[in-house]
Amino acid sequence: DAIKYDEIELTVEEGFWYDTRKPVFTFTNNSDFDVITVEIEFSQKEDVTEEQRAAVFSDFMSDDYYKDDDFTEYVIDAYKEELVAPGETSQEAEVALNHTGRSLENVEYFDYFEPSILQIAYLGGDGKAYLEYYDFKTGKYKDASSGGKDITEWSDSELAKMIPEFKAPVRYVTSDSERLFSFDTLGVTAEDFAAYVDKLKEAGFDQVKYD
Repeated sequence: DAIKYDEIELTVEEGFWYDTRKPVFTFTNNSDFDVITVEIEFSQKEDVTEEQRAAVFSDFMSDDYYKDDDFTEYVIDAYKEELVAPGETSQEAEVALNHTGRSLENVEYFDYFEPSILQIAYLGGDGKAYLEYYDFKTGKYKDASSGGKDITEWSDSELAKMIPEFKAPVRYVTSDSERLFSFDTLGVTAEDFAAYVDKLKEAGFDQVKYD
């Protein structure tokens, strides 16, 4: 079984991104699977006018670096990485312009766009992660999972052996070299993290720094 696009309820509304009032993105997981990430791209509607387009992308249009771009192809997008259980709603995420660090400034501008491509990563019944794409224009799915991905990976490198293994529902190694070992987790609490810091200190790491 695979997750279906209409089991992910997408919402763009006015909210707060950090301390600034801006459009924010959330999703509600109405499927039977734990969702890991959701990324959605919205393309411009066919009837968008040049005046409306200029209102959304004015900063780009006034920037010499982008002056030769075809702004009719510009999109807005949102990405959220969070372990969201069935029936739960994600925390807020930024609504960005054309896959950049620039935010959509006015929620009314969202009326000029429509869903284009949806990407969902989720946990299958076998405990592996799967990646599904849905194209709103063609109504077609694409499975990009290649049999699933291990979501509890660790390492047997010398650096990894020096620290306690962090148990988490989703865990993957982000750097693994002679000088650096790092990993990311999803689905852990602040208490889980504090307990892990205590284990690090017990293992001899007495200079633990974090934000």
